[in-house]
Amino acid sequence: MTRRLAFFLLGAILLTLPASARYISLQTELRPVLKKQQLFISVSSINKGDESAYNVWGELRVLGKRLPLWKAAVVEPSAKYEATITLPLDQTVGPLLLTMHYQDANHYPFSALSATLLENENNPPPLWGAARPVALVAAGEITLALKNQFDQPLDVNLELFLPAELTADFKPTKLKLAPNANRAIKIKLTNFSALPGSSYQLFAIARTAEQTIIIPGTVRIEAGNAIFGFDRFWLIIILVGLGAFFLAAQIYKR
Repeated sequence: MTRRLAFFLLGAILLTLPASARYISLQTELRPVLKKQQLFISVSSINKGDESAYNVWGELRVLGKRLPLWKAAVVEPSAKYEATITLPLDQTVGPLLLTMHYQDANHYPFSALSATLLENENNPPPLWGAARPVALVAAGEITLALKNQFDQPLDVNLELFLPAELTADFKPTKLKLAPNANRAIKIKLTNFSALPGSSYQLFAIARTAEQTIIIPGTVRIEAGNAIFGFDRFWLIIILVGLGAFFLAAQIYKR
């Protein structure tokens, strides 16, 4: 009886511990090159995980358009997805935004973002920005910090580029930065479909009359501590206490 109880409590404790799982991680490189009024864009994405990615394809946002790239049926671990596209260029490009769409073996959808500027764009230094990494379970906030390093005010247009797994209480906005001033913008995020243990990249795009900067941010999804309504830590304490109590009772009976 004592042995069975010990095995039961040990199993219950193990069930409260987080489980490890296989994962997919796409490491993507987005390279634009401008030659003779043509924009050459190459995409290279390596699966750094230990699970195959399925139905992998890229979606470019450039020149006000959304351009789908070819779809690969499967990208094995350590394998690479590659695509190229050439576009005529007769206007300012601005930022290039890429969403890599893929699924796991259970057809659960994921997305991974990349963003860059043209290599020949020289951004002057007045506007600077940063975003601290944030962790959330169901909802949370990320803070964007903007700094005007110039002695004149700056008009800034701010946009957000999010993965499909997250939603934000945010709309494209215009703001004014006073000379040599800082400003923090807090954005509420909600977990729409992201799984615990995964990390996502998002990008804020800040534009002035003469400059565009891309501000990367990282969001990590954490598992909740509640199991059947109980905090994980206290549930383990209760199970260990019950085990000690029943073990002591068995010894006392003998």
